[in-house]
Amino acid sequence: MASPLADGSWNLTVEVEELQTERVVRVKGETHIGGLMLKLVESLNIQKDWSDHGLFWPEKNVWLLRTKCTLDQLGVTSTSTLTFTPMHKVITLVLPDLREMACVSVDFSVNVFSVVAKLCKDLGIRHSEELSLTQKLSPDELRKNKGISATRRSQLSGPHTPYGLTSPFDTSTLGSPNRHLSSGTPQSTLGRRSLQSGNPMTPTLNSSTPTTLSRQSPGYSPYNPESLNFDPDSSFAITMPTSIDAVKSYLYYPKSYAEKARINAGWLDSSRSLLEQGIKECDMLFLKFKFFSFYDLNLKYDAVRINQIYEQAKWSVLSEEVDCTEEEMITLAAIQLQVTHQSTLPQPSFDQTEGNQTDDEIDAALNDLQTTLEGSNLNSVDKVNGDNGVMDDITETPELREDMRFYKPKKFGLKTSKKYHFTFKETTLTISKLSSSSSSSSSYHHHHGNKHSHNNGNHNGAIYSIDLKGCEVSADVNVSTQKFVIKLLVPSEKGASEFCIKPEREDQYARWMAAFKLATRGHTMADSSYASEVRAIESFLRIHHPSPNPSPQAKVKDILKGTSFEVESYVAPRFLSKIKGTNQIVQRIIDAQMNVGHLNMLESKLQYMKLWQALPEYGLTYFIVKLKGAKKEELLAISPSRLILMDLSRGDTLKSWTFQTMKSWNVNWEIKQVQVCFEEEDLIFQCLTADCKVVHEFIGGYIFLCMRSMENSHNLDQDMFHKLTSGWE
Repeated sequence: MASPLADGSWNLTVEVEELQTERVVRVKGETHIGGLMLKLVESLNIQKDWSDHGLFWPEKNVWLLRTKCTLDQLGVTSTSTLTFTPMHKVITLVLPDLREMACVSVDFSVNVFSVVAKLCKDLGIRHSEELSLTQKLSPDELRKNKGISATRRSQLSGPHTPYGLTSPFDTSTLGSPNRHLSSGTPQSTLGRRSLQSGNPMTPTLNSSTPTTLSRQSPGYSPYNPESLNFDPDSSFAITMPTSIDAVKSYLYYPKSYAEKARINAGWLDSSRSLLEQGIKECDMLFLKFKFFSFYDLNLKYDAVRINQIYEQAKWSVLSEEVDCTEEEMITLAAIQLQVTHQSTLPQPSFDQTEGNQTDDEIDAALNDLQTTLEGSNLNSVDKVNGDNGVMDDITETPELREDMRFYKPKKFGLKTSKKYHFTFKETTLTISKLSSSSSSSSSYHHHHGNKHSHNNGNHNGAIYSIDLKGCEVSADVNVSTQKFVIKLLVPSEKGASEFCIKPEREDQYARWMAAFKLATRGHTMADSSYASEVRAIESFLRIHHPSPNPSPQAKVKDILKGTSFEVESYVAPRFLSKIKGTNQIVQRIIDAQMNVGHLNMLESKLQYMKLWQALPEYGLTYFIVKLKGAKKEELLAISPSRLILMDLSRGDTLKSWTFQTMKSWNVNWEIKQVQVCFEEEDLIFQCLTADCKVVHEFIGGYIFLCMRSMENSHNLDQDMFHKLTSGWE
């Protein structure tokens, strides 16, 4: 290397990736990045549009995209080697419905959040903030507490990576928006003019790049970035049935809570670029819904989004990432069969200008689903009237009063339940002992019209008074045996306490369960969403009713006509080994399908999503953690509304904290320790299955999603997302 000249200039080595060559450029410390690239291109003396190229610093693992920054400002010296590389490269992309798209051109120089936003825009999926990119772990990584994210960061992190640039202890909620070197937006990158021609860069596929898919099957087509303006009627709104054998390589089939936790190590960092995270050209990435908070589902605009959510839900159940009971599995399989059956038939038009009744029914179904997924009735389509026991216009807070059985589970011994008197008003549940005179009388009196159920018997003083705000509610239901159990998990300083309530009938269960679910989110029965919540639960119960008459053979043949029915593609593996005989499973699915045979394809998908979100494991993202000062490993679940500490082996809830009571969350990047500060206490832990940045991003991501509103739903605030999730300045 030539020695520095008297004018202070020195030689800088730049590798030109496309030409597989190196160039030595004479520069000074005050040379800015734009000037360096101009000198480099002039030295190459090749007539080519270089506008899609940028400088990458492999040693520091950062893009140098700020063209006005000087080499001195960035710390580049004569011993540095930079790479001049295309910013757009191709990847293999797997969509939530597991269709594989080969040769997808994406920008490797912008953060993953921006990459996902562009992909979703091209695919016709609104609210890209709900999705992200992940890599699939190898079987070896799935067996050990060391995932992709932790491995990659240990290899790539250097003194000038984001972890080296920040203070060791970072308060993410109070930090400024991400100012990392690679945090340019797609607009700022694509708007850079060519160094040669002065024309704006337009990303295109390399003509020599193959555009065929690595897996050809019905419904799978090449992805062309030059024609990526899809409307809701595109093929991405309908996924043709796929054999389980064709997609097994994409699925995990976790065998324990530990493996479910390790899966989440694959999520990419939304605040860093693909190249900075070790992603190489032609690598396979999965586009998936990461945050289970689906906002503003709209029939007119979200056919693609609804289909992709349905497909991800379906594969999560079939691969046993989300557990369910045998009865739930049969019902879900029946709805899946209805979707498959409807995919072979013409579907009704959903043009809202036609105003047909089908639109109204599906709008109502979407509204119910919105209520169950988000807990608020954002797009009220219709209200339940007095015939269903709920007033259209509630002027005072209703209350429930009934006698039901109740018990507190014990670690040892039988679960014995006794009848108590329950009163529920606002968000407070009061449990009282029955007097001797009322215990022998009828425990329930139903009043028609606009009144709720009341019990007029005498009762003694309250033994429990529980404010359900911040509590957790789940259910243990078996419609065929008329088993209805509502489980309340009540947090306390000594840990969570579980209360089990046993309604006797479906209508009783629906009223109380709906009231409890709203109360845990801080709403009362006066909220307009209470009616939709009751209706959604009643619909859920109806669909589980056994068919009164088995399907005749002719009906079975008609349903299966035109479909390749493989029971393995409808039922999770553990149930196939549990239920004896394939014919028995098929018959049960067909019989259950009669309960949903009147639904069209979109209605069936919405019904599947309702049942999916009612499963106890819905929306839980697991991590294995070790609390500060503890020796035992625990399971931490992050849901859309709370953090839950669980037993690693059995999955039992030990304690939970709601985001409503969270004051801040901090990360000490040097020791990879997360501290979440709640009103009642601080939760301090290290994550053993993924980098703490993944945990940090899930917490900040859900806080970001909670801040969305109808007024700004079309303006995605990227700065705020990175402020809440990036963890560094």
